[in-house]
Amino acid sequence: MSAQLHSVVVHPDTESARRLRRASNPDAGIVVAAVPPDMRRSYELTWELLVGMGKMPDVAGAGRREDLNWEVLAAWIGAHRIEHLVLVDTQWIGPKFLGDIVGLAAVTGVDLWLVAQQPLDDGYVVALSGWPVIEGPADELARLVAAALQMSETYVVPDFPAVPADNYPTFRAEARRVLSGSEFDQVDATYRAAFSAAAASFAQLVEGPGITEDRVLYEIRHQLHRCGTAEEMVVCVRGCQAAAHRAGWLVSAVLPRLVVTSEMASRAAVHAPSTWKRLRAYREPYRGAACALAALDLSIQTISGVRIADVSGSGQELEVPMAGELVHLEVPAGADLYLRAQVAHRLIQGAVPDELLFATEEGPMASKHLADAIRAPITEVGVPLYSQTLERVELDAKRWALRWGLSVQEL
Repeated sequence: MSAQLHSVVVHPDTESARRLRRASNPDAGIVVAAVPPDMRRSYELTWELLVGMGKMPDVAGAGRREDLNWEVLAAWIGAHRIEHLVLVDTQWIGPKFLGDIVGLAAVTGVDLWLVAQQPLDDGYVVALSGWPVIEGPADELARLVAAALQMSETYVVPDFPAVPADNYPTFRAEARRVLSGSEFDQVDATYRAAFSAAAASFAQLVEGPGITEDRVLYEIRHQLHRCGTAEEMVVCVRGCQAAAHRAGWLVSAVLPRLVVTSEMASRAAVHAPSTWKRLRAYREPYRGAACALAALDLSIQTISGVRIADVSGSGQELEVPMAGELVHLEVPAGADLYLRAQVAHRLIQGAVPDELLFATEEGPMASKHLADAIRAPITEVGVPLYSQTLERVELDAKRWALRWGLSVQEL
């Protein structure tokens, strides 16, 4: 991927120029920032670009290192898959700063649009003359802006029906009786998916090492990671109970404890796109990445041990060792952005795939910093993500089952 440098000159105070400033939309692959007048240091420009990506300078900002901005900018551009950087009021940019931003575009492979207002200073024209500039493709820029402005960022939380409290032998029949046709279809699809996945897993275990209490609990835990509401969790547990019974195991569930624990763990927040949008306020990728792994119910100890190579290229999946086995996990939708950004940042810092995901040039990141990154969003950006239930070490199967109101025994 190669960068292109575009120059567009507009008349001052036009409606198009004002509209352009509102078009920054990382989800559409475009970031718009204004060059500050009388800019003296490059970090002023980097903050304009970061703000265009949704970062907030006053969030977790005490004692920040401004020299990190160029690193994290490159990481976020790659993670967001940005294709276009648009700088407004570039008539104010000096030759040195122009070289910095062109270098960023070259490294990241984005198209750089320099939008200047007339009249132009001679120094700006001279500075541009040293670069391979494509003059005046205003129509293409207008098309990009229109597409960015049209993208909707609204999200409607899907409703999941309230389900009966019947135990698994009669649960599905009672749900059919009390729910409307569309509601039952939604519940039944969730039930069948959980039942089928658990039954297939238990069948493989019978053919292999055999089913154990821990393996039954692991399957239920895996299913619960996919749920966004307490009602959906109840349905998944009922499906797993039915599959386990067929495999010769009895799973008991205390629904009040299950519901309370699911609320403490903020499952709705884990699966809400607004959660991952709000976390974009943080400049440093490790903060959102730590929250992404906490959303998978992982302890600080496990999170600290994740390597760069454990994260898939898309950021949507990872493998972590748990209970002596390598476990494959799916990251909630929207959280993958932060894992991609953290991987990119670590690689920019010179790390190799076998090194830790959460580390700096000085060494592994302290557990306290990771814990703070997971707890802080509840007060800083309004994301109630695991602020109270964060575990330092991984819960064993029995402790986890006790917390969630589950017990298992062989029939």
